[in-house]
Amino acid sequence: MSADNHKSQYERLFSRISYFAVYDDSIVDAIGYAADNGFSGIQIAVEQPRFSFDRIPRKTLKEIRAERQAKNVRIILHAHDEIASLWEGNSYLRRGIMNYYRALVEFGREIDAQFITIHPGTKTEYGTDTEPRRLLPTIDLELHDKTFRENLEIIAELSQKGIPVCIENYRWEPQTAELVEPYLAQGLLHLCWDPAKTMNKDMSIDRSQEEFFWKHVDRIKQVHLHDVAAGSPSHRVIGSGTVDFKYFLSRLAAHDVWDYCIEVRPREKALESLKKLRQILGCQ
Repeated sequence: MSADNHKSQYERLFSRISYFAVYDDSIVDAIGYAADNGFSGIQIAVEQPRFSFDRIPRKTLKEIRAERQAKNVRIILHAHDEIASLWEGNSYLRRGIMNYYRALVEFGREIDAQFITIHPGTKTEYGTDTEPRRLLPTIDLELHDKTFRENLEIIAELSQKGIPVCIENYRWEPQTAELVEPYLAQGLLHLCWDPAKTMNKDMSIDRSQEEFFWKHVDRIKQVHLHDVAAGSPSHRVIGSGTVDFKYFLSRLAAHDVWDYCIEVRPREKALESLKKLRQILGCQ
């Protein structure tokens, strides 16, 4: 590919950069910061109490929607983590989790959000007196898989009838990929790829996970961007760790990724990361 084509694709990438709104005073405040600092979107951490949609008055929802449209800033919702796990099999808890996702979709509609990103969650695990982790008995694993499929059916339906849903590679494992794959093939769900989370503890790339995401690259609609280094916090400023952003983004930029979210907190560090990313990709 010519240098001009790469530059054109990178400029399209930079027109789709958001940041992760975690410590902002409000959603409206985050929209303003994004518009003033070269971000085209915000990803809202709805698990933060002040961003929890059940606390936000209807009047404020209208204000958020109006501000989003006036500033032309995309809104992405990032759902709760482990407490909204798709592996949860208890019928009472499942009912609450699925109702949470239904309500989150409705909230997204009201503020004109573009899509929702979720974590698949994790299976129940226990250590023993000799092992830090031990696989559950086969019957439990089978029940976990059954539960995941049933919950994923509901999420896929919400994704089609409400707001598109992306599943992120957090605590990703081969079984997660196997269960999600049919929904990708049918176009019912999308992927969010965090390249830093594809790194093993020794900072090598998990090749099986990487292969899965390249195989389904056309289903990747969000990319999370942050750096990582051995023995340090995982969400470092871009360029301060071991992630080869040029390697990943030179290929991803050719595809229709909706959003590249800089997941570096607080927002001033996200802005620092945005400038560093332009340097790395030669788009200053």
